[in-house]
Amino acid sequence: MNNNWFKKEKPFATIIGMGGGATSLINSAGGNVGAGIDASGGMIGEYVDTESGEAYKTHVFTSSGRLTVNSVAGDGEIEYLVIGGGGGGGSITGAGGGAGGLRTNVPGNLFSSSSPITVTGPSNIPITIGYGGGQGANDPGTYPITKGQNGGDSVFGHPTSPVTASGGGGGGGYGPYTGSNPGGSGAGGGGGGANTEPAGSTVASPDGISPTAQGHAGAPWPDPGTGGGGGAGAAGPTTNAGPPARGGGGGIGTMSLIEGPTVTEMWSPTSGDETPASLSPFIYAGGGGGGAYENVPEPNRGQPITAGDGGYGPTSVSFATRRGYDAMDGYGGGGGGSGQNGVGGAGGSGIVIVRYKTGSMTATAKATGGLVNFYPGSPLSPTGATIHIFRGPGVFTIPATFNETCEYWMIGGGGAGGAYSSSGGGGGGSGCARYGTTPVNGPTRPAGQLTMPIQVGKSGGTYGNDTPSSDFGYSKGTPSMIGFPGSYADPWRASGGGVGGGAGTGGNGMPGEDGNPTYVGSGGGGRANDNAPGGTGMPSPQPDGSSYPGGNGDPFPGPGNGGGGGGIGGAGGDMFGGAGLRLPDTFCNPTMIGLEGPGPGGEGGGGGLGFPGPGSGAAGWFWFGGGGAGEQWPSGYGPYGGGSTNNWYRPSTPQGAMYGWAGGGNGNGPDQAKSPPGPVNDHSPYYGMGGNAAANSGGGGGGALKNIPSPDNPDGGFFFGGKGGTGICLIAYPQ
Repeated sequence: MNNNWFKKEKPFATIIGMGGGATSLINSAGGNVGAGIDASGGMIGEYVDTESGEAYKTHVFTSSGRLTVNSVAGDGEIEYLVIGGGGGGGSITGAGGGAGGLRTNVPGNLFSSSSPITVTGPSNIPITIGYGGGQGANDPGTYPITKGQNGGDSVFGHPTSPVTASGGGGGGGYGPYTGSNPGGSGAGGGGGGANTEPAGSTVASPDGISPTAQGHAGAPWPDPGTGGGGGAGAAGPTTNAGPPARGGGGGIGTMSLIEGPTVTEMWSPTSGDETPASLSPFIYAGGGGGGAYENVPEPNRGQPITAGDGGYGPTSVSFATRRGYDAMDGYGGGGGGSGQNGVGGAGGSGIVIVRYKTGSMTATAKATGGLVNFYPGSPLSPTGATIHIFRGPGVFTIPATFNETCEYWMIGGGGAGGAYSSSGGGGGGSGCARYGTTPVNGPTRPAGQLTMPIQVGKSGGTYGNDTPSSDFGYSKGTPSMIGFPGSYADPWRASGGGVGGGAGTGGNGMPGEDGNPTYVGSGGGGRANDNAPGGTGMPSPQPDGSSYPGGNGDPFPGPGNGGGGGGIGGAGGDMFGGAGLRLPDTFCNPTMIGLEGPGPGGEGGGGGLGFPGPGSGAAGWFWFGGGGAGEQWPSGYGPYGGGSTNNWYRPSTPQGAMYGWAGGGNGNGPDQAKSPPGPVNDHSPYYGMGGNAAANSGGGGGGALKNIPSPDNPDGGFFFGGKGGTGICLIAYPQ
């Protein structure tokens, strides 16, 4: 086993009110009889805090949905953590984006409210997850908005005590557009202008609950570098004026153990081409690092490494090394600022977490790691299944007595949608899905192989036009891996998806990430008006894996539609993203279903394990890996991602504009006059941007619109393809 991949699990004492070192190997807890809550919704886990001895159930929402409270037999008291979407990084020597605002009533945090909240049943509590702010443009001549955009607000919609966490401020950009935005955490000041620009400040909590602060301010811009964005744990550090003139790191995030008891710091293998895991799973709301003005040896990051990786800018190297890194969705981090002439990174989407005391665990888990869910009705065995859900990097740890056949399912990160050039962009391909069973026998394993690293694939970064270089940042998804003993080889790796065709790709959809020659991610769709081919998926069907090619772009002259990205359930078509797949029944716990009706024909969905897909009731849920939709031209709405034939406009469900079936990103049509009302900074198709795939969907991002005038932007726009969705890893064994 490659021991450079991870550090051992380590406990943390009383961080945001929770003791560390607890394990879910404990079946019961003493003392408190619990809140008496029977609820569903979100990704559900259970654990025992060893410091207090209390058993907890937690509901984790990384996409909009609802917490359904069926009944309350006790005091009904809950605790929450609400984090807004992080701000986007600035471009052309841009500053880091501010983290999303942090709101919690768990004691021990600077921004904690002491007010207890109770729920009653039956009731439905709406959950809104703030989107990550888009990055600034890197073309000041035609679209002079180089500063990043603010992230969206996250809302825990309690009927009498709603809690709103504001989105983080967008990072400052170039020249006269350097001004930073305030937000939940403020953004850093941008560079390249004639005057020193101040950093963005924090904003007060919308509901006025004391304390009103939600984060920290960003760092200002002392010439010639840029400032880092503020985080929930500290302000953005001041830039280093050089030499070299690097930007300031992002303000550190805040650690919380509300999801579970153990924190693990992770690194990726040194032998492959994987992007290092950039955050610990339970560090939230880190600020984005500022971009560098001159050559620097490494990115500017928060200390410790947080959800917002900073960009850096060696002026003599490719454009790929000048862009800011996107923050990882589901943690509220700010996007990194860019180096010279580069583009910033997008902010990460926010999160809402609710927990309450249960008195005792539902069952006994035989291993630790991730969110531990108990599904008594699983067909895995007569006793049901224990499911470990990894939405971010972690470790799966077994005792020496563990001897089970584990069923696993995972998907790599989805690729980004293509950007405009002379034509619209194709949709991004989904990550590869891998599934199967394997014996895990503790008694036969050396002690060092009882702890197995998990890597969750990152999304392909937002993708935009770039002249003159075709080497424009990372846009393919990265792999997911489950480190079962001896498994750094093929059987436990799911590669990331390919980027859609667009500017800088020669018009062709690119194949999926191919660090593994067999289990390649789905291909991106081809660029419009070129008859550009889509990227390839797996060369032939595999019994334990799935990915498909992207669709071809339309020829010129012709309709001008970008090809859809391939999904894990089918190839991309003309505009439409390839279909996704539903999870095996082993993992389909109905308590983790999202909103009312599944799929574009119903009332939408979100918040649970998986995403809407075809079918009704429970059969229309638990879908993953839809391909991103290509852009549509010359009229009409953009298509849904993930194989749907519906358009994306559903006024009753705003989150429907973010992603389509199976989590794939939606494409964009040019008829902006018919765009649904919504936030102007949203990275949905509202402003010509390709729609982002959903967090932890493994879906491909949507393709962007051509550079054309519209009612929203009469001079024409600088539009980016949507981000791919992060991956996920699931492990189950008999309960």
